[in-house]
Amino acid sequence: MSNREKRIRTVGMLILALIAIGFAEAASYFVGSYLRSRALFYHAHDVDDVEEYLAKRHPVLGWPAVTDTEGRDASGSRLIPAFPTPGNACVSLYGDSFTQSANDHEHAWSNVLSKRLNCRVANFGIGGYGSDQALIRFEENVDDEAGVVILAHLTENIVRNLNQSRVLLGSRWGLKPRFILDNSENGLTLVPLPGSSAREAIDMVQAPELHLEHEYFRPGGPSGISRLTFPYFVSMLRLFNDDHVRSKISGRPWYMQYYEVDHPSRGLEVTSRIVARFHRVAAERGKISVSILLPTPLDFEYFRKTGTWVYGSLIDRVSDFGYEMVDLSPLFLNAIGDRDYRELFSGTHFTAEGDVLLARFVHDHLRERGLF
Repeated sequence: MSNREKRIRTVGMLILALIAIGFAEAASYFVGSYLRSRALFYHAHDVDDVEEYLAKRHPVLGWPAVTDTEGRDASGSRLIPAFPTPGNACVSLYGDSFTQSANDHEHAWSNVLSKRLNCRVANFGIGGYGSDQALIRFEENVDDEAGVVILAHLTENIVRNLNQSRVLLGSRWGLKPRFILDNSENGLTLVPLPGSSAREAIDMVQAPELHLEHEYFRPGGPSGISRLTFPYFVSMLRLFNDDHVRSKISGRPWYMQYYEVDHPSRGLEVTSRIVARFHRVAAERGKISVSILLPTPLDFEYFRKTGTWVYGSLIDRVSDFGYEMVDLSPLFLNAIGDRDYRELFSGTHFTAEGDVLLARFVHDHLRERGLF
C-alpha cells in the first residue's frame, strides 16, 4: 500500500470516527434532554414568580408557607371538626404532608385521633416539610398548649434534612433552612433560610453550586447531581455517579443510602440529632414528647423483598441519645395481614383507612404509656 493510499485510509477512518462521535453526541443530547425533563439532570426552573414567593413564604421556615390560612384555624392547626375551637389541645402533631394528611378534615388522622382521645389534637403538619422544618415550627410555636407533642418523621425526609433548594429534589422551586453538624452540646447549627432578596433567590435557583454552600444536592457536589453539558456523552456517563441513579440500579429506595452510618452526607447523624433536639426542647417546656416513624410504599416494598427496614439505623442512633422512636411500619403490616400494602395508599399518601390505622396505633401507644 502506497503512502498516498495510507493517508486516504487514515483520513477515511478519522471521518468515520468523527461521524460516530457526532452521532453519539447527538444521541446523548436528545436522550439527555429527555432525562433532564425527568429531573435526572439539574435544570434551573422558571422563577418569574419570585416576588410572589418571597411575599408568601415563612420568614424562618421558608417554603412551603404556613402563612396561608385556608383549611387552618387561628392557631395555625389544620381544621379539626371534632374539636373546632382552637385552644386546650391535649396533643399536637408536627411533620410533613403525611402528618397533615391528604384526606379531608373529617378523615384526617388528627381528627380521628381526637375522637379516640375525646380531646383536641392540633395538627401543625405542612406538606413538603423536612423533619428539620417540623422541629423549627415546634420551637417557633411557643403558644402550643398541648401537654403531649408528636414529631412524625417520614422515612424519605432524611433527604429533605440535607436540602435547601427544593428544585434539586425534583419539586417546585423554593428555599428552606437546614441544620448542619457542629461540636456544640446538641451538635447542630441552623443554617438560616437563604435568599432574602429576589436577586439572591434567583441566583440560588439558577446556580446553587455557587450560592448554597451547605446544599448537599448542589450540581457537581457529592450527591452526583450534574448538569447536561457538552460533551453530552460524558454527561450521560456522569449519571452513574448520581446517588439516586445508583439506588435505582441497585433496587433500593432512593433515600436508603442516607441512613448508612458512614455516608458522606451525614444524613443519619443530622436526622437523629433533630429528633433528639425535639425531645429535649419538649422536656424543657414541660411536655411529654413522642417521635414516630411513618413509612412510604417503598419501605414496605423493600421489606417484603429483603426482610429489612431501611431506617433501622435511625432507631438505633436516637436510642443512643436516650430517646425512643416508635416504628409503626410493622403495625401496619400486622393490621392488613395478607392484603397488599398498596391498599393503604392513594398515590404516595395514606388513604382514609391508612389514617384510621395511624390514629389507632398512636392512640394505643399513648395509652400504653399511661398518658390517656
